[in-house]
Amino acid sequence: MARTVFTLLALLLILAGCSYGEAAASGRDPYSILAGQWGWQGTDDCAAFPKKIHFSPNHDYMYLSLAPRKNDGTRKPRHEYRYKVLGEGQNVLHLSLDGEWRHDTSGAPVTWYLVIVNHDEIFWNRSDWPHDRGTKPIVRCKPNTSFKPIAKPLRGSPAA
Repeated sequence: MARTVFTLLALLLILAGCSYGEAAASGRDPYSILAGQWGWQGTDDCAAFPKKIHFSPNHDYMYLSLAPRKNDGTRKPRHEYRYKVLGEGQNVLHLSLDGEWRHDTSGAPVTWYLVIVNHDEIFWNRSDWPHDRGTKPIVRCKPNTSFKPIAKPLRGSPAA
């Protein structure tokens, strides 16, 4: 229910040009929040094949680089998709995928809403989906904090 209300607010507020949520409160724009590496919640995406988002200098385009999972669990080669930015709010980008092959019931290519829940969580909604539907959460990949260099004594040091 909370996601339903959030999605409806996100879609209404982008059309109204308003802002809400953590990004609005922090004064951060959606481009600085979305740029980075992301993975589907509950998967190994961040460790194995993070989704990478970056933008053109003028923010006309968003680029999404990913290695989609095949039905057998292996990955396709990494591919970069380009989305035209159609509109923006503090917590939402309205996007159209170059070469979109999916169409709504009227035959028009679908468009996408990339919704920012908070600094570390986003989800997709699509123009032909009910407003209470969205993808499962996508989470920001954390830097690898488990890496520890191997301490090897230098030649000639007392520990050598």
